[in-house]
Amino acid sequence: MLAALIAFSTTFGVAKADGDVGTPRLRTTPVLPTLEGAYKKALIKRIETSERKGRRLRVFIKVGDSHSASNQFLAPLVCDEVSYAAYPQLRETVRYFSARTPEGKRYVEGAKCPSSFNRQSFAALVGASSVWPTSTTQLQPLAPACARAGDSPVSCEIRILDPAWALVLLGTNDAYWSIPDSRYRSNLSRLVDQMLSRGVTPILSTLPPIGPLASNPEMQDHIPGYNEQIVALARSRRLPLINLWRAMQESDLVNGGQIYDQVHFNSLGNALLLSPCSVDRCRAAVFTVAGIHYGNNRRNLLVLRTLERIRRAIADSKK
Repeated sequence: MLAALIAFSTTFGVAKADGDVGTPRLRTTPVLPTLEGAYKKALIKRIETSERKGRRLRVFIKVGDSHSASNQFLAPLVCDEVSYAAYPQLRETVRYFSARTPEGKRYVEGAKCPSSFNRQSFAALVGASSVWPTSTTQLQPLAPACARAGDSPVSCEIRILDPAWALVLLGTNDAYWSIPDSRYRSNLSRLVDQMLSRGVTPILSTLPPIGPLASNPEMQDHIPGYNEQIVALARSRRLPLINLWRAMQESDLVNGGQIYDQVHFNSLGNALLLSPCSVDRCRAAVFTVAGIHYGNNRRNLLVLRTLERIRRAIADSKK
């Protein structure tokens, strides 16, 4: 049982009876991306393209909504004490992707350790929908750094950081507003294609389940369809995909891995409360068996294990 909890990347139970039961494809798509065969060849070609375009292979950006704007998403990996537990090899991956990024105020807990992990991305915003990252007519004014004509949140973040990678999780707010599947797919495709044209490879993620007690319980009706679109897009473009939905199905998660609103992730030390989640209280960089019973901890571990596979692909591209 212990080994199964530590691995949690190959076998998962069925979805909770009172929530999103997913689709057959979601229940069988691996949690972690399998970067082999055609996927690996495509990835290595994109690594070469990134280098030609001057992108930094050790830098990534965050693109998304509150899940990605959270101070518990990846930031604790460089500013806090990390408990790697059964994953000591991930230290090297954190070091690899901790290349310094531009100084400034856009870092969780200040700029004592500026990197991709703790940067507060211009392309991640609470309340963002799938159309927002590529929009050049923002409802909310962009920062002065992104005030150039034609700037969008994602193009601005790419210009500033020169990343080779983008961690993408979008759709929760689309579900709130009942955006049709076809429009969601169109928005996500536009985002993916714009990033690829700039030499940035998106690492997509399926959406986590939404509980029946969410402020808009009808949101959960849209998640299976959106996730089908995400999986289909990842397969058609041969992109790395984290099946976060499947990873959040295990019954061992505390409160389903969510805070009281049944939408946002919880962290070890903060099982039910909404943010702000202070660093001394929340411990989302603890990857012990107890730690990965919480949503942010589990997601951080999955992303880090994915970045480890990316790092190995980068090494293979140099051979």
